[in-house]
Amino acid sequence: MHIQDVEDAMEKEIKNMLYTVDTEAFIEKITPRNPTATQALRDLKKAKHYQASRWAGFPERPPSGEEKVLYKPFASVSNAIVKTIRHEVRTKIVYLDCHSETPKSTEPDMAAGRPYGAGAAADSAMKALEVKIRKLEEEIAADTQHAVKKQNALSKLRRKEKDL
Repeated sequence: MHIQDVEDAMEKEIKNMLYTVDTEAFIEKITPRNPTATQALRDLKKAKHYQASRWAGFPERPPSGEEKVLYKPFASVSNAIVKTIRHEVRTKIVYLDCHSETPKSTEPDMAAGRPYGAGAAADSAMKALEVKIRKLEEEIAADTQHAVKKQNALSKLRRKEKDL
């Protein structure tokens, strides 16, 4: 299968499923006459996170096959939105661009899957997570040392048995 075949198949699959819409019209449609959303958009515009009907930082035309250039602006805009409406949604989530390295997590599947972006709890929750990760790393190191000692003892016993 050639690259063009894959691109054609993908285009066929998503045709009539994804749309480009005017952001302000979309916000008005899903939150009609919502002063909070209107003010949030004004604040985002004033802080230059939203300019000329576009979210700041996103390339006008994303390079073909280079979605990783979108992760950093997505995280930045998401964080700006959360910061702007934090008093309304009461969240402490921080969005991370982690396409180039695996995020630290106590969740084993998170590290295995290495997401391109992630939402994480901020501030005190992150500090608590770091403490938990350090403890887990210490436990892993201790378990590894213990396993090495057991392996060495087993090897020693096998050598003794062989000599008998």
